Amino acid sequence: MATGVITNADGTASFHQSSEIEKHTTPMLVKVFNQLFEEELPDYRRNANQGVCELITDTSRQLQGYDLFLHLKKLLPVGSVCTVDFKIDTYLSRNIFLELISQCKAAKLGYPFKHMQWVFYYFVQSGDMFLMDMAQVTPWVQAKIRRIIGHQKTGRETHPFSIAGTPNLTYQSFNLSVRDAALLKECPGVYLLRLCDHVSHDILREPILTYNLYLKKENLSRAANKQIPPLKFVVPVEPCHLDSRLPKQSVAQVKELLLKGGGELQHALPCRDDIERLTRKCEEYAFYRPTSRDRGAKLRKERTHWVLPEDAPVLSLPATPVARAA
Repeated sequence: MATGVITNADGTASFHQSSEIEKHTTPMLVKVFNQLFEEELPDYRRNANQGVCELITDTSRQLQGYDLFLHLKKLLPVGSVCTVDFKIDTYLSRNIFLELISQCKAAKLGYPFKHMQWVFYYFVQSGDMFLMDMAQVTPWVQAKIRRIIGHQKTGRETHPFSIAGTPNLTYQSFNLSVRDAALLKECPGVYLLRLCDHVSHDILREPILTYNLYLKKENLSRAANKQIPPLKFVVPVEPCHLDSRLPKQSVAQVKELLLKGGGELQHALPCRDDIERLTRKCEEYAFYRPTSRDRGAKLRKERTHWVLPEDAPVLSLPATPVARAA
């Protein structure tokens, strides 16, 4: 699923365009992963539908955030099926957005709080993918949120971590924003796989070219100051924005990680009250782009708040009269 990737001139997220790039990128990534694993799958090379990766088409599973099954049992005599959520990002800023609240109006949690084994976070324009073992990432995210809120209350610097607000037309989302280098350094269970080092650049460029054709038609109906710029593939034409000193995984290391299946998911899903508390904290401490700050403030005022136990007024009961002695 695409994640807060393309914005309009007024600062609101353009999810039609985000869905369009996701639609073309996800099948490409499935094909790429099957190619990377094909040496382990001699019996499945002839039929692309029987590879390691299988897109999930069950609507109920999609609504839960699942995008992909990894059929690891085809790699080992005894194996399992891993659940994966794709995050497709088009930013060149190299910020990774760990979604806290997917939709505050509907009280939907972001992907770190769902029972997802792996999240594959892919940067379309550079061919870099971050693999996240959510059993390790989610506890780290929870601790980092508490630390950020505590520091912002005291005015202390929280860079390079911040809570970022992403307003849409009718609701907004909140993310823990962090630079890729800082995430790799501080968060356990995050691994970098540079697909551009292992896969043909023509294959990685395919969804960008298809998307740009769609965007050309889309921009015909827009004013010049509201047009969305096309995407480009920066490798190898331009220097990669990623620090080459960052630790990156080989394909063999990634296979080993995935075969282990990730850690055991132990965190409990927050209740409705906890979601409301987290939403309020995000609304209070979120940072916005200058173009979207007013929109975020407006959506915050319009949102119907879930009543928490601590919101109930304290009733002052009259003192019980003391009977006088006869």
